[in-house]
Amino acid sequence: MLALAVSLGCDLFDSASYAIFARNNRYMTTNGTVRLDDLEYLPCSCSICRKSDVRDLKTSPPSEKTRKLSIHNLNVLIEEIRRIKQSTIEGRLWELVMQRVRAHPKLYEAVHVLSRYRALFEKHSPMTKKRGVFFFDRLDLSRPEIVRFRTRVTNEYLPPEGSKTIVLLPTPTTRPYYADNAVKKVLKSADEQALHICFFKIPYGIFPMELGDVFPVAQTEASKQLDSNVLRDTAEAVVQYLGRFRNSQIILHISDEDLSRTILSKVKGLCKKTNQKLRISYGGGDAWRDEAVESLCTALREVEKSRKQTAPRLRK
Repeated sequence: MLALAVSLGCDLFDSASYAIFARNNRYMTTNGTVRLDDLEYLPCSCSICRKSDVRDLKTSPPSEKTRKLSIHNLNVLIEEIRRIKQSTIEGRLWELVMQRVRAHPKLYEAVHVLSRYRALFEKHSPMTKKRGVFFFDRLDLSRPEIVRFRTRVTNEYLPPEGSKTIVLLPTPTTRPYYADNAVKKVLKSADEQALHICFFKIPYGIFPMELGDVFPVAQTEASKQLDSNVLRDTAEAVVQYLGRFRNSQIILHISDEDLSRTILSKVKGLCKKTNQKLRISYGGGDAWRDEAVESLCTALREVEKSRKQTAPRLRK
């Protein structure tokens, strides 16, 4: 509860819970309280728990038991406050909140309400942090860093002047992405200035190649075990961005991965509505294997050839 309260802006606490719980024989932990009678071990290393055996604590006189439990419970609260402070300094408060809300179904339900206030969280969060971003599941889609990056790329980014073709690629394994050998080969296959090259990635959806080094994209680690909600949300972010450039044709390089298939379905739907030309480059199980990269390069060379043939010629 404390981590969630701090994330909502609370910075001062006055609580007698440690004593009230002690009088009711309840032992506090970071994940809630436990009845003392249900414990077989004391899962703590505070001054009380180090010196006491659970049997001794259970059989202590009522007043002594209450005193010891109060001291233990207060130590747990102090430790949690310090953990929250350190997490805030490290830029890890969000991760701590997500850990704590999984301690009880009601807390887990409550944290979903935070998604309604994404804009408010983003407004009061720092632009950069000392630590990267960990992405686990759909709850993390409300992270301020993710919301801010998506919003700014979609609403404020301007592609290279004169680029009429959007090339949408999955992220390679090498970072920075533009330094990957396969990506370099792709860039050499056509006039880079005529292309708007973007990558798609969970959880950001889409980002231009030149933004691959900026925070938080380059500092994000995402779990690969993701549900359909995350895949769908990521694909919708891609479509929202592409919808800005209705006069551009799209080259989509995909693999058999779930994210690629989800994005393909969404992009097809977009192009059907906007009449944008869509060309699909299929990479099979690995979009960055040699054969798949060569197929993509061929598609880009053909687009480049077509562009030159249709470009207006200057009269002498």
